[in-house]
Amino acid sequence: MTVADTPGLRQGLFAQGELATERQTMLSVPLSAVRTDKPLPYVQVLENGRVAHRTVETGARGAVDGETMVAVQGVPEGAVVLRAAAGALRAGTAAHLAEPLATSVRP
Repeated sequence: MTVADTPGLRQGLFAQGELATERQTMLSVPLSAVRTDKPLPYVQVLENGRVAHRTVETGARGAVDGETMVAVQGVPEGAVVLRAAAGALRAGTAAHLAEPLATSVRP
């Protein structure tokens, strides 16, 4: 790979970049939503007004709009996944959304 001659670039300078080598479409959640305080990674989801813990298998990672996302298996498409900011909630805890959903898990 070569870089076009650009004013200001000279030998000995360092640069950092990212190369997209592949594009995939898969079910993913924010990496921060994946909890690791149990033996297996899991996410907290809202089901029927209660918090449930769903064990997940993580896969490829990538950035979407500046946020690190991770592919997961073990969560149904359309599930409402709680972000890390919700904290660790016990399974079965009653919960509801204070605001309407903007997004949900989608491939």
